Amino acid sequence: MGVLIEEKEQVGELQKWFSGLWVESESVNTQDLEKYISSIKSSSAYDELKKSNSPLPSKSPSVKANRVDIGTDVQDIIKRDKDSHQRLIESIRKTAPDRVWINDYFDLAKEIIEFTGLESDDPRLVMSITKKGKIPITINQRYVLRYERDRGIGLIMPLDYGPQNYDKDRFIRAYDDGDEKYFYRNGVQEARWIVFERKNKIEFSEPIKDYWKQAVMTELKRSKNSGFKKFHEPIVYEAVMNLSYRNKLLEEVYHEPSKKKHIA
Repeated sequence: MGVLIEEKEQVGELQKWFSGLWVESESVNTQDLEKYISSIKSSSAYDELKKSNSPLPSKSPSVKANRVDIGTDVQDIIKRDKDSHQRLIESIRKTAPDRVWINDYFDLAKEIIEFTGLESDDPRLVMSITKKGKIPITINQRYVLRYERDRGIGLIMPLDYGPQNYDKDRFIRAYDDGDEKYFYRNGVQEARWIVFERKNKIEFSEPIKDYWKQAVMTELKRSKNSGFKKFHEPIVYEAVMNLSYRNKLLEEVYHEPSKKKHIA
């Protein structure tokens, strides 16, 4: 989140405040810094350090701050939506190949949600858990993101993203089981559905993301609500946007010895 402040009086006050911080700052002794970093690598070490009241040596005024316990908030989320939480765990176990891969998928979903600015209760957004265990993102009436079999990642793309891009972008196919190569309206092609191979790590170049976001914004403007909103799972929104909950979720999913999994 960013804030633009244009009032001269407030800008001057902020500039004075920042200047004051620099005046009160000083360089840190490298050896002291390395020792301090080593001492707080674990939470138990952090707690002992806090009890000992021995902060990083500095002549500048100290700032007192404590870590916030986020465990309660995460437990409240799970308690509030216990059934969906369990279904999400089972879905990931069934379809996601490993923790890194599904975390990458959630990161990609987070990027597009932040790009659109959509909240969980927005009538245009649907984040669901399908019977096959997939976790697609739908805007209005169309998928914009979904993982597929063989570790494919499906993205909605504009019509001007074509075959000239396929080889270099590791394109697999233009559709999956039961899908079409295009999204239509009244028999007219409006967008493509493209599946990309992402077996080990889910990464996309900025040009691909630019095409994708262009198509997503077009879908966002097509309607004011989705006909599939009743399938929206708020817990999926939490898994995407709330990193504390996501970490807890994936810990529960992968607490057992890892097993080879395939996307259905």
